[in-house]
Amino acid sequence: MIFVSYYTKNTPYEEVIQKCLLSGLKRFDLPYDIQGVPDEGTWQLNTAYKSKFILEMLLKHKQDVCFLDSDAIIDKYPSLLFEIPDKYDLGAHWLDWMLQWRGKPGDNFHLLSGTMVFKYKPKVIELVKQWREEVLKDLGTWEQKIFQNMVEKRRDIKIYDLPAEYCCVLLQDYSIPPYVKDPVIIHTQASRKFKRRSNWPRVDNQA
Repeated sequence: MIFVSYYTKNTPYEEVIQKCLLSGLKRFDLPYDIQGVPDEGTWQLNTAYKSKFILEMLLKHKQDVCFLDSDAIIDKYPSLLFEIPDKYDLGAHWLDWMLQWRGKPGDNFHLLSGTMVFKYKPKVIELVKQWREEVLKDLGTWEQKIFQNMVEKRRDIKIYDLPAEYCCVLLQDYSIPPYVKDPVIIHTQASRKFKRRSNWPRVDNQA
């Protein structure tokens, strides 16, 4: 398995991926392929590129890939990602929205795309191709939501439910949620700061 991610060139994410994701990949000597891609002009359009990128990585490396968002911090060796049984097609975490933001378990679950394992199988490649097509049809909808809607309709796709420790989303005060006891991969939510371009650091020679 290879770890893959991308960042938008000439944006704050160039620094984010160096400080966060690349640091952890190098620390644990994990194989990776990180690519810089052109800035499409908005956060929404840049995240929409995820489906195309994952498809390209599957076809390029011809092995299982683990996609991680650029702001992910690998805090401990992610052994579980290498141990997902072959009977599964994907590995992802279903976030309990109420538990995350209200501290009490609920029944509203969101499939997160910040940490995802894609098995190198024909039906997975077909699924990601379809994901890309659906994203292009509706660029106004979050790619993560589109993917969730797709897999919920696919009875033939088996998803390994990664624990919250492998996709730990920080709270609004950037603390670890109390229910996540021993985080392995932490998502620092850089988009909270950089989604609005008015929050970007000022660069004199920036176009």
